[in-house]
Amino acid sequence: VIMGRKTYDSLPMRRPLPGRQNIVISRTVQEIDGAIVCSTLESALTTAKIWDQAQLESQRIAMVIGGAEIFRLAMPHATLFYRTLVALKPKADVFFHDFDPKQWYCAQVLAQQEANSETSSYRIEQWIRK
Repeated sequence: VIMGRKTYDSLPMRRPLPGRQNIVISRTVQEIDGAIVCSTLESALTTAKIWDQAQLESQRIAMVIGGAEIFRLAMPHATLFYRTLVALKPKADVFFHDFDPKQWYCAQVLAQQEANSETSSYRIEQWIRK
């Protein structure tokens, strides 16, 4: 997984996500226990590719998990992305930027749920570049 430093800082207990290589993009932090720190998205993508090739079972995919600026930088490189739509209006100052639906198509809906007394409605979509 590739993420910005603020996203990393938002993780529970500020620890790397288990079961995967964590790559953090930061211009200021140079070292994080249990994670690889890169200064640019390009170096993070190269690092992810090298790490993946060293694994017994290559996944050939790097997941970018935030924040907004990292998403914006990564979209020109992306061949697919997952979008979760939640029927809530939380107070927030960072959002996933708009994408051009002429360049993408919704390949499948992976999950969805209508609102009930305990949960809000949501929909998880997989989008693939045309």
